[in-house]
Amino acid sequence: MKKTIVLLFACLIFTGCGSTETEEEKTARLVTESKAALSDYDYEIVDDSVKLTKYNGKNEVLYILSEYEADGSEYKTDLSDFSCIVGSSKVKFIIFENGIEEIANATFNSSGIQAVYFPNTMKCVYDTSLRYLHPEEESKIQIYYEGTGEEWNQIFSTYERQSVKEAWNSNDDWEKKGSAVGASVAEKLNGMMGEYDSSNYEFHYSVDESQLNELIKNYK
Repeated sequence: MKKTIVLLFACLIFTGCGSTETEEEKTARLVTESKAALSDYDYEIVDDSVKLTKYNGKNEVLYILSEYEADGSEYKTDLSDFSCIVGSSKVKFIIFENGIEEIANATFNSSGIQAVYFPNTMKCVYDTSLRYLHPEEESKIQIYYEGTGEEWNQIFSTYERQSVKEAWNSNDDWEKKGSAVGASVAEKLNGMMGEYDSSNYEFHYSVDESQLNELIKNYK
């Protein structure tokens, strides 16, 4: 019996040593795990784009790619209807890959996200988008940006809501007209929750790939 126990202990030590993961390997693994597969989303293919609408996975760190492969073809990511919603997602840190240019204004509505990474390919980020983010008690929402502070100031904009009348007259297509009016009403109601307050956020600029990878590891 004693020999059997000694041999088993030796095997456990050997196995443990053989499976030791370096910090570099751990970081690479965590970054890969954060890049959820297309199958983890609700999506549809529209022309040459893949429109993501909802994430169904369990990641606390979600790295959204700028392109996804489906049926042997590459499609550019469309986030115009994408949203993160409490109850269906555990995401705390969301990352938009370099190449993504825009997100839906209400992407963060009702989410529990506490940190966001934006690439310098973003064309615009509205104050109302960030307003949907709510910091936990005695903390701030962390905003990480690939570009410089000066570049951020060039893309960070105050959102001008389209009035219901303007929305109604914006299109002759009844479906699009109705959608525009609905969006205008929703934005007005959401605006009643309060204005954008810069004191709720902490901004970090010139965040490169290596720094981003470290952040992913820290948030996991």
